[in-house]
Amino acid sequence: MNMKKKLTAIISGVLCLALLMALPFGFSGLADPDTGLNGDSGAWSEFDQGVYDVTVSSSSFKSSNFEWPSSGSVLVRASGTNWSASDFSGITVPAGIVLDIYQYAGGSTDSYKLLVHVDTTDGTPVTIGSSSSNSGNSSNSSTVNRPSQAPNNSGNSGNSSTSSKDWGEVEKVFVPGTPSASYDTYYTDVPGTMWAYHPIMTMTEGNLLAGYGNHLFGPNDTLTKEHLYIIMARLVDYSTAGNGNKEAASRAYSVILLSDYIAKGGVTTLTAYETDIARASGVSGGLLVDLSSNGVIGTMWQGVYDNWRASLTAGRSTDYIASLSEIPDADNIRKWIDENWEEMADLLNINSPGAYASRYDRTVATCEQAICRAYNLGMVSGYDSAGTFGPYDTLTRAQLCQMLYNMGWINSGCLNYN
Repeated sequence: MNMKKKLTAIISGVLCLALLMALPFGFSGLADPDTGLNGDSGAWSEFDQGVYDVTVSSSSFKSSNFEWPSSGSVLVRASGTNWSASDFSGITVPAGIVLDIYQYAGGSTDSYKLLVHVDTTDGTPVTIGSSSSNSGNSSNSSTVNRPSQAPNNSGNSGNSSTSSKDWGEVEKVFVPGTPSASYDTYYTDVPGTMWAYHPIMTMTEGNLLAGYGNHLFGPNDTLTKEHLYIIMARLVDYSTAGNGNKEAASRAYSVILLSDYIAKGGVTTLTAYETDIARASGVSGGLLVDLSSNGVIGTMWQGVYDNWRASLTAGRSTDYIASLSEIPDADNIRKWIDENWEEMADLLNINSPGAYASRYDRTVATCEQAICRAYNLGMVSGYDSAGTFGPYDTLTRAQLCQMLYNMGWINSGCLNYN
């Protein structure tokens, strides 16, 4: 081969490579047009979410507020095992989109399954459930409309005329993250520009935390287990002198105790509409006590339900986590629980295995559910954008105020469900 032919061959190869790289992501020459970008099924721990331009939960996807990107790939995560393709029937995918809807389960189940795959990169919109969309068949063909706005947190939302938008009754009303225009006291070490100013002042006004005297609060002081014990007693309007435990309260210790505190007040049955919103977390996500076999009706502890309704009213995300596996430092959290399970079992009054194989297994499950619940209700969100938890880190007085403020727990006795 002479030099001219060699040069021609090299140029042709470069041009072919450039053309391949310029092809759209959903082009059938690069990906199977009849299956998802992660195949039909597999282990959730090995699922590659990085191949998608947009990732959204099933509840957010079905919300009236969801906005399609102008182009690219979209992943919809349907948490739990009760979803089917028909749950998404009637949704029209605009042109220029590769859509994958996967049902997944974390933890010990560790699996995923493709429910719907739609490729409209040819410029033709497709409605899910039509003959042109690749979706499985299911006997559960009904689709529940998502709320266009958060419910009124005073009971029924006024949508009782439409069964698909029925809301249950709350027992206690919480208003998360609401500052006051003025406060009756002040602290010289809590300036008005401080990130925790309103949480600290609100907890002081509600008689949940007090200063040290001389207008000092000590916002950066480490919270002790005794401090937390006293504050939790105040939340249920119970007088106590404390337990004398001066050991620092870690983030895991504090979050588990506070989050488990609302898993009480009796069990309330959700409407089908409410269940559809909440089930993204599954039972393991700390919200639902149980879910019917067909996934239509769920139950919650009354305390969890009241706080969940408050979080919806506050406009918080319903992109719920189903298990610790969705938190970046899940292994570190499990390590903390494993090291401290006996203390937590005593504190949480777990005296028997219950439905679990052992008292240890029940305690681990309870702690994991409590942390997931704290994330799902907005008590905590992690240190960074990824949601890192930091179970061994200590908690300051200011950070505790922020957690209580996030939940709307602002006065003594607010969690008394007796």
